[in-house]
Amino acid sequence: MKLKTLYELAKKKTILLVEDDISLLTQMKEILEEIYINVEVATNGKEGYEKYLDAIKEDKNYYDLIITDIQMPKMNGIELVKAIYEQNPDQIITVISAHTDREYLIDLINIGVFRFIIKPLEYDQLIETLYKAFKSLNLSDAISNDQASEKEKIFLNNDYIWDRKNNLLYSDTNENIKLSKKERAFLKLLLNSSKKIFSHDEIISIVWENEQEDVNKEKVKFLVNRIRKKLPQNTLESIYGLGYRIPTKNLP
Repeated sequence: MKLKTLYELAKKKTILLVEDDISLLTQMKEILEEIYINVEVATNGKEGYEKYLDAIKEDKNYYDLIITDIQMPKMNGIELVKAIYEQNPDQIITVISAHTDREYLIDLINIGVFRFIIKPLEYDQLIETLYKAFKSLNLSDAISNDQASEKEKIFLNNDYIWDRKNNLLYSDTNENIKLSKKERAFLKLLLNSSKKIFSHDEIISIVWENEQEDVNKEKVKFLVNRIRKKLPQNTLESIYGLGYRIPTKNLP
């Protein structure tokens, strides 16, 4: 069951595998590719760091997971981890450790290494590590997406919500309020600048973009009355002699 879930979590993920033991490198690469993970390999820390920098430069993106050995030529695993964290403190890194590497483990834990894979390599241990890493990564992505989504919401009185990305209005019971094309354009105009008071002429020029000659203030008032019936009471303010505005809870 966990392996099946791992297939889903690992979709389109990328790993940089850094290991100087060619036999172990080949074994791990084969296992990773069986799970449909995109794998880049390096045989020493210096080569691994260069590939990491190249990925940032070319794709403007980071690997989803780094797996690195500790004892390697040219640049060891600890040096590699520290160099990567200077580029990206949030990078998920797993370290391959032999029992003889115990003296380094506390240092690696303190600088934020995600997990350890103990030599000799066991299949179940690798799968468990990948599962935990990608589950953590997917959770972080979901939180980031939720936070981005929250920025697109404008909160009105009584917890009504305007979704400005999709130009949709929701009631306090999460019901989608049906809006005509002009009602939608009117709300978009007022809610994108909640402090501004929009005059009849400004509303006509935006909402009746190509039909301004046939529009007068009475049509604007008729539209305002229709909108008022769909919004919580006192949401839409009429400023005598000036126009209309909709103050909101989370916009300046």
